[in-house]
Amino acid sequence: MIITYGSSGESLARKIASISGMRIAETTRRRFPDGELYLRVEDDVSGEDAAVVQSLGLNPDALFMEYSLLVDALRGAGCRSVTGIIPYMAYARQDSRFRRGEPLSTKQLARLIESSGTDRLVTVDMHLHRLKDMGSIFRIPAANLSAMPLLADYYRRNYDLSRTVVVGPDSESEQWAKIIA
Repeated sequence: MIITYGSSGESLARKIASISGMRIAETTRRRFPDGELYLRVEDDVSGEDAAVVQSLGLNPDALFMEYSLLVDALRGAGCRSVTGIIPYMAYARQDSRFRRGEPLSTKQLARLIESSGTDRLVTVDMHLHRLKDMGSIFRIPAANLSAMPLLADYYRRNYDLSRTVVVGPDSESEQWAKIIA
């Protein structure tokens, strides 16, 4: 398996490659004068299984477009399969129509990921509190990993927790705060 990355995933992709021994497929990126993204996968990926690392945080629209173009480039270059590694999944909080006229952005993004050519997906602590599991959103195999046990262990090893209170910014963060606590 080879691994490549979008502009928000390079550091994580390089760490994954270093730990796993996966080869990195380098990509060239530049902007056209009108702001459109040009990218090209530089390495031969024909017949390979590929993983694409791209977080969708802080600029989700542009980062998703880059992800989609990268998956298409890999497919066009002959990749056998593509696994998306999206540590931060944007648009996951709108999993219900709370008011008339609102989109189901979670489902819409899932369809866009699937139609881009992604075969499998891995996310980290995706906003799923009203949904049963990843299978209720995606038609492709999808796994949602949690960083909370690792964070709890980090706090336990590095801080005196004898008088610690764990809080979250809203009621929807309760699921993660409970794990940390």
